[in-house]
Amino acid sequence: MARFWWGSNEKGRKIHWKNWSSLCQPKCLGGMGFRDLGVFNIALLGKKLWRLATHESSRVSRVLKAKYYPRTSILEAALGPLSSYSWKSLWSSKALVKEGMLWRVGNGRNIKIWSDPWLIDDESRFATTNENNELCQYVEEIIDKENYTWDLQKIEGIFNDRDKHAIMAIPLSERLTDDTLTWVWSKDGHYSVKSAYTLGKSLDLDNFDHYWVEIWKAKVTPKVRHFL
Repeated sequence: MARFWWGSNEKGRKIHWKNWSSLCQPKCLGGMGFRDLGVFNIALLGKKLWRLATHESSRVSRVLKAKYYPRTSILEAALGPLSSYSWKSLWSSKALVKEGMLWRVGNGRNIKIWSDPWLIDDESRFATTNENNELCQYVEEIIDKENYTWDLQKIEGIFNDRDKHAIMAIPLSERLTDDTLTWVWSKDGHYSVKSAYTLGKSLDLDNFDHYWVEIWKAKVTPKVRHFL
């Protein structure tokens, strides 16, 4: 709950003060829209991390991988005791990036069924079936590569109803291209600093857009709408 303070100016008039976190809330949610520089910095670093994760063949990505995470991906890398300032900064944005990422299924070779976000519906981006690594670990194991379809027999025997519906709703390409990372909160699937910042502020992105739509629909003069 936000705290409030009362002060007065040189004329004796009361001034209503609010804490900084409240002032950093968007105007449409009752704040002043000031930018939280700490969260914004993490969102900017997230853009660099996202590029490294989606362009693993780049020179910078290969150098960092060789030094800090040779046996895993950048999104699963540990910080390590001898990390440089640059790597520590990039690593600090990993949690935010993972909060908004989603794997788009191609051949399924890079997607871990039980720990990666690859399903999407109103409930979750992750599989909700009790984990069973003995049956299968990667998405490619539940794809019928001869017919370019899901292996219905395996899916029926492993997953709960929710996961089955979510899996079967994912279309498969006959080319079975490489799996790709997408950003859930943008229309084109590319990382967006604006949406990452909103996500980092723990705001509901769907409601956030809805509030702005309602503001712009309001029947007021343009000057008042701009102030809002």
